[in-house]
Amino acid sequence: MGFKQEHFDEKIPGEFICSHCRDVFLEPVALACQHTLCAKCYKKRMKRKIRACPVCKKTLCSSEEKIDKEWRKQYESLQINCPKGCEKVLSLGDLSDHYANHCQLTFTICINIGCARKVRRKDLALHLKQCDFRVVQCEGCGYTTKYIHLRMHQIVQKCLLRTNLHMIVQNRREMTSRVKQHRLKLHEESFQIELEERDLDRAKMWSAIARNDISRATSPSPLYRGKRFPELTDKEKALSRLVHSAPTSPVMSSSPMMSTSPTSATKLCENCNKLFSEYRNHGEACRWHKGPVSSRSVLF
Repeated sequence: MGFKQEHFDEKIPGEFICSHCRDVFLEPVALACQHTLCAKCYKKRMKRKIRACPVCKKTLCSSEEKIDKEWRKQYESLQINCPKGCEKVLSLGDLSDHYANHCQLTFTICINIGCARKVRRKDLALHLKQCDFRVVQCEGCGYTTKYIHLRMHQIVQKCLLRTNLHMIVQNRREMTSRVKQHRLKLHEESFQIELEERDLDRAKMWSAIARNDISRATSPSPLYRGKRFPELTDKEKALSRLVHSAPTSPVMSSSPMMSTSPTSATKLCENCNKLFSEYRNHGEACRWHKGPVSSRSVLF
């Protein structure tokens, strides 16, 4: 069982062809009859009942004499494409070294002690990272052992459990701290937006009062665009109608306290941001409003 002739680019002379397998010699063995066979072919014929040379039919027997040096030199100089398929072209004399050290498609045994798995040389680096017999270090206590024994070590020593509990507590503390900071930031931003909305609405209200335009005072601010602005209550609508009718009322014109000026007839409460009239105050008005409280409400 030698090298297939298809692995050679040039035609091989007949003196290098095995008479048993008809392939190029692989580990040639000299016979006593001066013929040559492959080492595997010689062992295969020796197992038969009739042990004879395939060329001269003489009794098959190996020769104690070594193969001629000149013949071996010519044999080892034959150029062959790597039979493993790595597309490397080399001489037969260098093929053994190529298999042992360079060919990426040759199977090799894992170098980790205890692992007898055979892998191709190109896959050896990946296997060493995943090998069950690789040397690793315990994450909990730093103990050095083989990966196949690591799980049992961690169960017995409970070192990984302590490490995991410590990491869980530490991560939870960090998460709680970040959540508190985020909530505080949201509260500050919300409070700042609320203050800006109040200032804007107050400024708009005073501007509307100065122009005697109550309807514009109740229109939504730019911050409320796209949102539903809270509607006026029935009492606020009634108070607004009273304020509009105040300048034309004969009672208001005859009273010295009643003025035709909208700014003197109505005021804006600093606490509830609502218009109120001092001379038409009632019991259900804001408790911060100034003025006498009448038992009769003009709104009912």
